[in-house]
Amino acid sequence: NISKPKLSDVDIMHFQRGGLFVRTTKSELKLPRVELKQIEVPQSEIQKQIYSALRRTYAGNFLLSPDQEDHFKRRGRAVMSLLGAATNPGLLAGMQNESAFLHLKWPPKELSHDKDLISVVEDYVSIETPEKYIWLEQFIKKEFQKKNKVLIWSSFVGNLRAINRLLEPYNPAIVFGNTAEDDRKIQIAKFRNDESCGVLITNPQTLGEGISL
Repeated sequence: NISKPKLSDVDIMHFQRGGLFVRTTKSELKLPRVELKQIEVPQSEIQKQIYSALRRTYAGNFLLSPDQEDHFKRRGRAVMSLLGAATNPGLLAGMQNESAFLHLKWPPKELSHDKDLISVVEDYVSIETPEKYIWLEQFIKKEFQKKNKVLIWSSFVGNLRAINRLLEPYNPAIVFGNTAEDDRKIQIAKFRNDESCGVLITNPQTLGEGISL
């Protein structure tokens, strides 16, 4: 037990490792240097039309005065909607179930007049497979043949579930906020140890910190 007088900022700064807490630094893990590579995946014509329509609709949100909290919320919703459309427009129809969309409902009032756009988004899953999904499946296939394991991040739970179905042949592990604690351990162990599991699908909110693979 540590008495309150020992919890001043000065005392905490002098705590030794192995005492109150332990922190492993990146240098101690001896991780390889990170190499970032940006790959541009062109949108299909349908996806491009959806994205362009949303961009035009939300353009005014980025001209708002930044001195009010409500303006920041509106900008945030606009940005997350565009990110969702850039990955998989079908996510927009289920945005009320996605915390990443900041509680924006579909269709937002700004688009309520555009019945054709609303219809295309709601039927998108049956129209085509998003181009990023096609690229991802091809990439995973190559890496699986090399016996490499791949970690896939997405902020959208709808994406995680869709990618899990898409990559079923590679026996993916999946962990997100609704995954029970015991099942998280099972899924992570599966990714680490099962040679037939080539992919871990997760989001930064759940596994962004506090776990070593």
